[in-house]
Parts: sequence; C-alpha cells; structure tokens
Amino acid sequence: MSADGRLYILDIVLGEVKEKVHFTDFSRTMQESSYTIADAKLDQVHNLLVFRTKSSEFYYVPNVVTGSVSFVKPLPFFSVPRLELEEADRDINIEFLIIPKQDSKSKQIELLVTDPIEGIHLIKENGSKYLKDMSEFLEEDDDVAEPFGHVKYLALNAKKDLLAMYCEPENEGRIIVMKSDLSMEFNRQDTY
Repeated sequence: MSADGRLYILDIVLGEVKEKVHFTDFSRTMQESSYTIADAKLDQVHNLLVFRTKSSEFYYVPNVVTGSVSFVKPLPFFSVPRLELEEADRDINIEFLIIPKQDSKSKQIELLVTDPIEGIHLIKENGSKYLKDMSEFLEEDDDVAEPFGHVKYLALNAKKDLLAMYCEPENEGRIIVMKSDLSMEFNRQDTY
C-alpha cells in the first residue's frame, strides 16, 4: 500500500506485482489529500485489511486474497463527522483497533478509534457510537461515570475480550482496563 492511495498485491515467489488498485476509484471524496492513506492495519488471522485516510475516512478489504479470485475493492465504514479533520489537523495521531466480525458481539467488523480530543469511537459497518465515559452502561443507582479523558493508545489482549486504554498522557497518565465490548470497566489506575 502506498501513501498516494495505491494498493499493490505482490507475488513473492515470482517477484512481480499481481494486482494494482488505485484508491481514488473508491474514495467518497475526490480531493487529492482526502484519499492519501495515513494508517493501515492487517488482521492476519481473519485476513482483513483496514486503512484510514488523512481525512479520517475508514475503509476495509475483507478476505485479502488474489490469484483466481479478483481483489475485493475497498468498502467504506460508516462516516463519523467528528473525525473528519480539517487540512491543518490531519497530522493528529489517531489510533484504531480492528475487531473482526468473528470476535465481535454484533457480528460486524468493528473499529475502536481514539478521538483527537477525548473518548473513543466504536465504528461499525453501518453505524457508530461516541463514548467519553461508561455512563451508557451504568445502572440508575450506580455512581457517576468518570470520563476517559484524552485516549492516546488502545490495545486488545490475545483473546480480544479485554481492552486497555492509556489516557491523559499530557497530565499524569491513566490506564483503564475494560471488556472489549465496552460493557464493563474492570480497573482504572493513575500512572503518575
């Protein structure tokens, strides 16, 4: 994958390019800077490629295979207006994690994406949810939910059932551990 929006499939045995797909054919916006790829991740277990453009549009390619099967064209995720960055802000670091549909509670491909200001986004193929705390999952008689703050990094365990977030690195730092389906927070520790 190149930064100018080209996907290349290489045959390492023959040492040649098997397929070439230009991303401008699939981008929702046709501005030059919009389809520049900023980040890409491959879930090797489920053969799923996800990439983010500089304008924070997310696309996925399921079953990345070639040969007798033609390359599947990139498909867009649900667009999140809060993540659509202005040209000046496009170098802001946005982290994301892939939760394949086989590991997802909703049985859809999901992304956990850090917000540039605070909280996280849960993006699915057909919708998204913005979370800045756990208030959505609390019972009426529970305490008030503490905000996540600015989430800098995300990590899943090997089973993909636990999520760790490193928050507020500009201040004292905080690690939050919760279920990966965001239904329950287990621990919250300041790192000072």
